[in-house]
Amino acid sequence: MSVTKSDLDRLAPDALHHLYDFSYLGTHPLAHLRVVARMTAHDHPPLTHVDHGRALSKVLQIAIDELKPTGEPANVGHETRFYAILYQEYREGKQNREIALNLSVSERTFYRDRRRALHALAQIVWDMENEK
Repeated sequence: MSVTKSDLDRLAPDALHHLYDFSYLGTHPLAHLRVVARMTAHDHPPLTHVDHGRALSKVLQIAIDELKPTGEPANVGHETRFYAILYQEYREGKQNREIALNLSVSERTFYRDRRRALHALAQIVWDMENEK
């Protein structure tokens, strides 16, 4: 199965909602990405769909971490907020309202930044997929 960039934009949020459910991720359409196969082969030969799910989870976590700002930013910029939103929602399991409060932004700004963060994450995974 070939995954397009628009597929990534559409499917990434669902995969992120199941970030630690390796069995679910192993049957997810994004488990067919080449970057997932490379990640699985790097760890050990894939034995089950759970191995593919674990590799997809790792790919998504790496993509989130790619948004992490380097150094100490003087103020909270978009990339910092993108990382904070994705990290807090998907890796820590916080609720959207709590994240918006933590970031001192309105819910409207939060949801706009969340959409942009998900798009940025999909672009990172796309870049990883197409890495030579």
